[in-house]
Amino acid sequence: MKSTERPDPELLLQAINKRKKKKRGGKLYIFLGMAPGVGKTYAMLQAAHEAKLDGGDVAVGVVETHGRRDTQELINGLEVVPRRQLEYRGIMLEEMDLDAVLKRRPKLVLVDELAHTNVPGSRHIKRWQDVFELLDAGIDVLSTLNIQHLESRKESIEQIAGISVRETVPDSVLDRAFQIRLIDLSPDDLLKRLKEGKVYLGEKAELAAANFFKEEKLTALREIALRLAAEKVDIDLKALNAEHESGSMWQVNERLLVAVGLSRYSEQVIRATRRLASNLEAEWTAVYVDTGAELTAKQKATLSANLGLAKSLGAEVLNVTDVDVVEALTRVARQRAVTQIVVGRPRRRFVKDIVEGGSLLERLLKKSDIDVHILKEEIDGDEPRKFSFFSPLAKPAPFSDYLRTFWAVVAITAVSALLVNFVGFRPVGFVFLLSMLALGLFVSIGPLLMAATITALVWLFFFIPPAGELHASDPEDIFLCASYFVVALTTGTLTRRIRKNQAILMQREERSRMMYQVVRDIATSPTKELMIATVTKRLGEFLKGSCDIALVKKDGALRSFGKERLQLTRPEQEMAVARWAFDNNQPAGWSTETLQLAEALYVPLKGPAESVGVLAYQPKEPGALSAEDKDLILTVGRQLTVSLERETFRERSLESQRLEEIEKLHRTIMEVISDEIRSPLGAIMQAASMLAHEEKTDEAKKSQLSLRLFKTVERLNFAVDNLVTMSRINNGIYPLNKKPCSVKDMINASIDRIPHMLEHHQMIRQVPDDLPKLWAEPELIERALANIVVNAALYSPHDKPIQIEAAVKGKDVEIKVSDEGPGIPDEHLGRIFEKFFRVPGTGGEGLGLGLSVAKGVVRAHGGKLVAANRPTGGSQFTISLPIMAQ
Repeated sequence: MKSTERPDPELLLQAINKRKKKKRGGKLYIFLGMAPGVGKTYAMLQAAHEAKLDGGDVAVGVVETHGRRDTQELINGLEVVPRRQLEYRGIMLEEMDLDAVLKRRPKLVLVDELAHTNVPGSRHIKRWQDVFELLDAGIDVLSTLNIQHLESRKESIEQIAGISVRETVPDSVLDRAFQIRLIDLSPDDLLKRLKEGKVYLGEKAELAAANFFKEEKLTALREIALRLAAEKVDIDLKALNAEHESGSMWQVNERLLVAVGLSRYSEQVIRATRRLASNLEAEWTAVYVDTGAELTAKQKATLSANLGLAKSLGAEVLNVTDVDVVEALTRVARQRAVTQIVVGRPRRRFVKDIVEGGSLLERLLKKSDIDVHILKEEIDGDEPRKFSFFSPLAKPAPFSDYLRTFWAVVAITAVSALLVNFVGFRPVGFVFLLSMLALGLFVSIGPLLMAATITALVWLFFFIPPAGELHASDPEDIFLCASYFVVALTTGTLTRRIRKNQAILMQREERSRMMYQVVRDIATSPTKELMIATVTKRLGEFLKGSCDIALVKKDGALRSFGKERLQLTRPEQEMAVARWAFDNNQPAGWSTETLQLAEALYVPLKGPAESVGVLAYQPKEPGALSAEDKDLILTVGRQLTVSLERETFRERSLESQRLEEIEKLHRTIMEVISDEIRSPLGAIMQAASMLAHEEKTDEAKKSQLSLRLFKTVERLNFAVDNLVTMSRINNGIYPLNKKPCSVKDMINASIDRIPHMLEHHQMIRQVPDDLPKLWAEPELIERALANIVVNAALYSPHDKPIQIEAAVKGKDVEIKVSDEGPGIPDEHLGRIFEKFFRVPGTGGEGLGLGLSVAKGVVRAHGGKLVAANRPTGGSQFTISLPIMAQ
């Protein structure tokens, strides 16, 4: 009977997301074995031949035969993509040509030895990263893997086999696998193959038989491989049950948290947590607590490697800042609903544990009710475990701090010697305590301990009566001195912690201020170019390096980085790295695991819809990039991406609107050209024909025809000029050739342009001679005025006057054109300047372009053109143009 319970929605969602992730891109098939020689490569080649027989497009990217004849024979019949040759330390080495495989783009490609490390200079450090790029390109991959190369099993296998595993792949590779095929072989059969020379040849086979290939070791490795395969099958089965069954088989409630430190032993803790999380099918988080301590370059590199390892194993990586590690861990555990905390066994720090009220583990157990797993650190034989007096990860105080502390104690002692006769020995103790408080602001725990010890002994021997004598027989004095030592060391340590808290707060404030300035620059920059220059300069100065952005062009290419911003010695190679980061949407270059020999770090700027470019950061000094700085670069990149993408969409919208306007203009021109231009052309042709063929036409008739012909040509020329002017204004390519202009001359010239179009109207001009000059292109202003006057003539009754008047108003000259026509209907007053618009029912002539041309010309000169109805009847158009500066 089936359960009626509904499936767990969270578990169901996880199963669906996992299935979607597998369906995305190509499929990865892994042939897993317990050791070399079990037949992984052979089985992979057999599967390739089967796929080819089924009609599949199969190619060999790289297959390592290790001299095995039967394996080599199986390659025959398969297409082999030639390998790429790279020079390393004077030796030519071969690697899989990733670009050639991507260009060939087979349906299925063979990539042997998944854990292989590529030759320096390759695009990726590890071959499994090459495989991921092939999968992202939609290519199915067959590959091989030995169990000892799995990251989470590394330590266990090193203990069992007594070997050092240098090449590993993260467990997340298995999560990406569509199918894992376990190639199993009994230890006896494998040893037999070794003796027959089917695993290694010559001395290498003898060395393997004497060390790695022992029956008990192979049996243990076989068990690990079988267990891993069983775990994988169990996880897949539960995912299928969660997706298809009506009831949930288990609850997904566990979440682990692992504390990551600066020690290389954190690797063991991280891998153990990954194994525990895998067994519990739980999510896990890796946390590093930045206490504000200054780190050496080696410590930064180790920390970066540890956090990178945790991320590659599938952990959520967090960086938090707090002077108290326990407080930070418990806070994150509460925020993330953690059920188990995993830590390495803490080392004893005698003095610091006393000052802080217990060891890290003791305080963690007291402060939190969460289960704590303590993992033992495995120590190499050549590196014994060291006893740490203060902190195994603290940077040792420089000798100069000890020297300055010593002289400070000497100075305080001298001052106390002068005061003791006036105030007594007890106040001197408070003077020493104040000195410890002051020293806590400047030195670390080592110099503080030295100062507390010296001042305690000096106070006991030289100031507590009887001065200058030993007090070993006086328990009260000994207790007083010991109490002073504890109080002095505690107050000094607390003062030092206050100083560290202040430093941390200052760092946070500095980063917050920097982000605020970046957001402000993005919001207030008037242009995209200025925003990029300001933000990249600010980010580069903050990170002590150089930054720049390469935006994508319309054709998809990336613009080059500015030479004045990035000092690249190999710009072409660096642009190739930037292009790869852009195409694959992954950071690449310096401080990453992809093309790490590049001079700069390249971060793709990908928004919700598309990628807009690449952000580059080039450090001034070599060294590891801290996690905080990398997060800052990514955060600034995201802010820039949103703004740049929005600006790109705005530009495209404006361009689209402009193209629509141009298309509308051209379409309308074609629609009206037959009505408004063909008619004058017909009249011209008729008049010209009559003049040419009618011999008996008298002089009066000829004069009449000539005048008609002239009027028609004038009207046609006026219409064509308006079309040309409107087209250029609409495209934004009309150049202005400004010069000082007389208002009166331009008004007179505009009327002289159209004498026959005004033959039925009286022109009244009220233009003073002393008007200031305008800075304008006179031909355009004349055309604008002529269009307004013609509009007045077209819509005014014959014999009604048209009035033009000009006057100074403020910093402008106003030119008013008034008529006594019917005026403009109020409902159409807002559309009167639109292209090709004519008031319905007026029967007006023309293209409906004149007022639009006038508006565009006036606007291009920085002026305004408005239309209104006169109270006494008719319409009035007012042009306001700025007066030329003296």
